[in-house]
Amino acid sequence: MEDKGSPDDFARAMAERLKKPEYASGTYEPPQRKARKSAVMAKIESRADALAIVRETSILFLCLAGLQAFLAMFIGRALIIDAVIYVVLAGLLWRFNSRAAASILVLFAALVAAVTVAHLLGAKMPGGTNVFLAGIALWSAIRAVEATYKLRGQFASADAAAST
Repeated sequence: MEDKGSPDDFARAMAERLKKPEYASGTYEPPQRKARKSAVMAKIESRADALAIVRETSILFLCLAGLQAFLAMFIGRALIIDAVIYVVLAGLLWRFNSRAAASILVLFAALVAAVTVAHLLGAKMPGGTNVFLAGIALWSAIRAVEATYKLRGQFASADAAAST
């Protein structure tokens, strides 16, 4: 096992670091981070952008599943099925960057959006009334499909070059 040093060594190293002029004079400014929008709204220009979109859409669908599971306690047990579908597909999307999971997410989000719109127009069917949430889910799923297909197509050569 590698020796990491004693706590005294760490304290001495930190004291030396703080003696640097930019720290001691009070003129040190941390590096400025470039303001960025959510990856879901950004262009997909690189493999990193595509992976960020896959990650953020997976998180969004996991949060949506959590919200639906919570609401199922008050509204109806049928929402649990939607939540389970979102959890499974989001997990597959996040873990494997799965094009199939992203494509099924688009179909399911489109179905949910259609049922929501039909419910608002007066159809006698169970469904939500939050068109905004259904639209966000559909848009995010579409972006996930775009990102996963680019990961396997346009950015696949970058992955192969990085692994060698």
